[in-house]
Amino acid sequence: MVISLYLFFCWFLCGVLFSLADKVSRQHFAFVLLMLNFINTNISYLLADPIKFYSVTKDPMGYVAFSLYQCLIIPALMTIIVGAYINQSTLRGKMAVILISVCVIAFFDWLSCIMGLFILNGSWQMTALFGYRLILLCLGFLCLKSFRRVRG
Repeated sequence: MVISLYLFFCWFLCGVLFSLADKVSRQHFAFVLLMLNFINTNISYLLADPIKFYSVTKDPMGYVAFSLYQCLIIPALMTIIVGAYINQSTLRGKMAVILISVCVIAFFDWLSCIMGLFILNGSWQMTALFGYRLILLCLGFLCLKSFRRVRG
């Protein structure tokens, strides 16, 4: 069941990404998605194996779901958030996007922990993981801003 849920999330987020690609330049979206994918995938597996920040499930279906979560769902979700943020013109709209995105990110991390995709050793680690996700989101905004500056 866990793999079907995460496959659904992947397809759903890909559909949202393709629908938002009309409002933002495809090159900008692709750059942010690939950069976030590269950073998140490498850091998440680095935190799991050598540093032992969390333990990844030994179940093959759970491991595939964990890989989908780290390699596709999180980067796609962050790219959607960046795209939704830059499409908002008012401060109120931008704050609403940030607040909703924080809740969605926290929900996905909580769901992944409850489903047993990764096992945290302490309660402080969930807070640290959430902080890492927020830093990753800020890196997404920075990537988009720097790419726009390079492209002119």
